[in-house]
Amino acid sequence: MASLAEAHPHLKGLLYFAGKSLPKLAQPLAAKAPGVLVQAALAAKKHGRDQEGAVLASWLPEVRSWVEA
Repeated sequence: MASLAEAHPHLKGLLYFAGKSLPKLAQPLAAKAPGVLVQAALAAKKHGRDQEGAVLASWLPEVRSWVEA
């Protein structure tokens, strides 16, 4: 997660939030499908700083299911 956050400094805080808050979802996504996790974080960022973390957290289970399918 750290290398992914460093590669995308504009998403650093959001990616660290996901990795810390939902490690069982975010860490495997960062390893298996980093591009998908980055795109989800970019989309969540459009909801503003107040809601971006909650939006990303609510999306991660569905994103993981999509990646596994």
